[in-house]
Amino acid sequence: MRGLEQGRHQRGRGYSNITLAEDCDLALMMHQLGWRVTQDDEALAYTEAPETVDDLIAQRTRWTFGTLQAIYKHRNLIFSRHAGALGWYVLPSYVFSVLFPIVFLPFTFVMACLAYQQQGPGVLVTFFLLFVALHVLIAAVGVKLMGEGFHHLLMVPIYRLVFEPLRAYLLYTSVWLAFKGVRMGWNKFARTGSLDTSAASTLDKTLAGSKS
Repeated sequence: MRGLEQGRHQRGRGYSNITLAEDCDLALMMHQLGWRVTQDDEALAYTEAPETVDDLIAQRTRWTFGTLQAIYKHRNLIFSRHAGALGWYVLPSYVFSVLFPIVFLPFTFVMACLAYQQQGPGVLVTFFLLFVALHVLIAAVGVKLMGEGFHHLLMVPIYRLVFEPLRAYLLYTSVWLAFKGVRMGWNKFARTGSLDTSAASTLDKTLAGSKS
């Protein structure tokens, strides 16, 4: 990041305060300036995570709203012949992942209610299990490619039961705020400096293994 700050980052006038997702905004701006932005899959970073549900929702709402802001700001990259996979796959996929749930979630809810009334809860449970099985398969491919442990797959059902409703809430909230033209604040959560010792121990072992 230091080299970025001293290079074309200065040409791009640093971080923008127009969006609430400064990292996404900056990465897209660097693409606009001709940089090739890559990802280090083995990078490790210390961060402080939200400790309450309210802090988590505030953080994720800011991220979702800010990412929508950043993509709208750099919308000229979408289907640009100079943007490569970013413009023809990454950004359109994200836009689709936002529009698809917003449009089809109400339809899915109505159909689920009708199916429950006509066929009982069994059909809903069956479809949910098939849905989870498909996502476990997709997650297994990702775990294999990243060289991670397959025990992470145990989180997939929990993710679907907990995070999917949260994601739907975040999408509807962010789009509604955008349509209303509401100026959303940063809503930073309180920093406590607390540390998960088990996670820190795992990280220390990972660092020690990488140095050996």
